[in-house]
Amino acid sequence: MGSTVHELDEQPFFAAGTSPFRSKGTTYVGHVQWVVENFPGGKDAYLECFTDPALRAFHAQPFMAPTWYDFMPLACAGHTCARAMNMSFEEFIEYRARYQADHDMRGVYKFFLALAPNALLAKKLTGIMVQYFDFGTPLVIAESKGHVVCEVQAMPTLFVPWMRACIKGFVETVLDRAGAKNVKVVTSHTASGTLHDFPASVLGVDITWA
Repeated sequence: MGSTVHELDEQPFFAAGTSPFRSKGTTYVGHVQWVVENFPGGKDAYLECFTDPALRAFHAQPFMAPTWYDFMPLACAGHTCARAMNMSFEEFIEYRARYQADHDMRGVYKFFLALAPNALLAKKLTGIMVQYFDFGTPLVIAESKGHVVCEVQAMPTLFVPWMRACIKGFVETVLDRAGAKNVKVVTSHTASGTLHDFPASVLGVDITWA
């Protein structure tokens, strides 16, 4: 089945909780917080968007930050939220990533604000994001003053649109808050084998700033 599937939509390909791709509960905790504060009609209206009772129950459960959960329902929910917010999918994911970065910079990653916007900081950001998933391996390809090139290997191609928008929004926001100027994140991807029988890609991340 995986080799014939190319794009996500609002309905996961697997029953909620059963896909082979997982993320830390932190990703869901942040998402639920955003839903409560910003989704039109709040969490009740959000849950009503899911016609599949099992999927609704999955999103309604209490999420624990250090626990691993099926990532596919969260990625698919990006389409649900984008529709509610009158945005495209990648516009919404980038917006959500900026929201999350602002939140995290006031809390767990507050120490980043004390760091100069240098190559070390830029390299760390991509690695920090990928550590929340049980797929994707970050690798630094090149670095110079105001420029870092990274790759995320073994990235399911299904999730490339989600991940590239998330990385762009998160990295640009954190570097901007750390004092960098003219921050720009450009991504690309190339096909590279399979992961759990799904097509995989190498996601390139080119970060520049002044």
